[in-house]
Amino acid sequence: ARLEAAMAHLRRFTADAAHELRTPLAALRAHLEVALARVRSAEGYRDGLLDALEQTERLGRLAEGLLTLSAVEAGDPGALPAEPVRLDELAREVAEFLEPVAQEQGRRFDVRAERALVVRGVPDLLKRLVINLVDNAFRHTAPGAAVELVVAADGGEACIEVRDRGAGIAAADVPHVFERFRRGRGATAGTGLGLALCREIAARHGGRIALKSEPGGGTTVTVRLPLVPGPVAG
Repeated sequence: ARLEAAMAHLRRFTADAAHELRTPLAALRAHLEVALARVRSAEGYRDGLLDALEQTERLGRLAEGLLTLSAVEAGDPGALPAEPVRLDELAREVAEFLEPVAQEQGRRFDVRAERALVVRGVPDLLKRLVINLVDNAFRHTAPGAAVELVVAADGGEACIEVRDRGAGIAAADVPHVFERFRRGRGATAGTGLGLALCREIAARHGGRIALKSEPGGGTTVTVRLPLVPGPVAG
């Protein structure tokens, strides 16, 4: 059964990679062929190189996203060392990392986190989960739309919420947002892997993720993770 699951995972990864890498590779080749087709000015060559660089960066993001998602999906939950993770400290790290982006976009980015909320997990993966959610809100809302990150206890669970005041998501699209390579209507950036990766990370930590959205009313993504009981020093 394990061998069959591993082979199915390999086939899925190979199909995903072949399908998603085809377009940026073709675009990169086209840009380079056009640049070499005739003599251009220095400015013309620069524009061609910038186009090629953009496609190369897209390839890099796709490759990184595919490899990370594949590793999380295929990984044994015990393969990566789990440890106690303070969610208030994690939220502060995410805020420090993304605040310059919020300032550049002219948006309000508020962070509220209860102290001493601890979950057990892989710090880098949990940080990646929260960064992905906030970055997704930044990229899919107008620059002036406020984004809020809230970490609080709810019963025996830690509740991580990312709320935005954007245009919201069409009701028909909401059930599909966690699918691989699913991108929002009109989206011009991103790989469509961010929310799929968040779902896998949450699942690997014994948690779950949900999204609620209303056109014109913003979007809220909620992650619930089991809390580690007992007092925490610091």
